[in-house]
Amino acid sequence: LPLLFLLCKKLHNKLREEWETRILAEPVTSMQEFVDFLHERARVLEAVHPSSEHKHTSKNSDQRGNKARGVTTLVVEATPEFACLKCAAPHPLYTCGVFRKEPVSQRFAFVKSK
Repeated sequence: LPLLFLLCKKLHNKLREEWETRILAEPVTSMQEFVDFLHERARVLEAVHPSSEHKHTSKNSDQRGNKARGVTTLVVEATPEFACLKCAAPHPLYTCGVFRKEPVSQRFAFVKSK
């Protein structure tokens, strides 16, 4: 699931660590499981830290009627791009065409050497 991999890269480090720990037991996951995980984490965070404590709201004047409106800002931590260990392209090793074409014994030896 390339889309799932890209979305995981966008997670905050702590949340990404929790997701990776969760999928260790069941490596093949669906997009729905990922969405359910995010909903679960959001519910936990909302229960621990109500949103009124964490929203960064500023008042801006609306040019049409001088009405103040709230603006909520979301901060996302950028994560570094991954390079394939086999061909250095920007994808994980398990999706690498060069790696997947090799016999299992060579793939095993390659992974073991890393």
